[in-house]
Amino acid sequence: MSWSEFQAVRNEYNDTFRSIDESLIKLLKERKDLAIRKFILTK
Repeated sequence: MSWSEFQAVRNEYNDTFRSIDESLIKLLKERKDLAIRKFILTK
């Protein structure tokens, strides 16, 4: 295969990846909420 040839890339976004992504998003939201509360309490 040379640089000028293209191949299709399979998109395998399955339930495992979806579960991991949902967990990460949940953790980020919790972290954001904690940071906001800490900011409000230190004023």
